[in-house]
Amino acid sequence: IEVIYILTEESPRRTKVNFRSAGGIDVARIAATFGGGGHRCASGCFLGQPLPAAGDIVRRVIRKNLD
Repeated sequence: IEVIYILTEESPRRTKVNFRSAGGIDVARIAATFGGGGHRCASGCFLGQPLPAAGDIVRRVIRKNLD
């Protein structure tokens, strides 16, 4: 596993995203894409989207960083 993420829907239009990595992928850079921050191995952000849409967006960005 390179990256894991946990989505928490705080309201219908706000989803919290927590990222974790063993170090191979800089998840702080991924979180920064969405205006978030943190550390190379642990970071997070909020998206102004409902959970299903947020999941789709996050997966796309992670895939781009894995390539």
